[in-house]
Amino acid sequence: MDTVTPPKGWHRFTQGLVVFALGFITMLAGAWWWFPLYYAGIVILLCGFGWAMTGYLALLWFRLTKNINPARRND
Repeated sequence: MDTVTPPKGWHRFTQGLVVFALGFITMLAGAWWWFPLYYAGIVILLCGFGWAMTGYLALLWFRLTKNINPARRND
């Protein structure tokens, strides 16, 4: 995870958040119009959640190691 910089982690987090929102909208549309679309929305929502969490954990890992490793304090 040390190859992920904060801008890359933030970008991955926002991409995952957008996919999560699209999954939520798909889920709502499926609940009203076509029920199999609801399940597709759940899958998209969970994929977006996973993608956003990888970005969030990368940011968290960077923050934790920045405080532990004095050589990275200038980043």
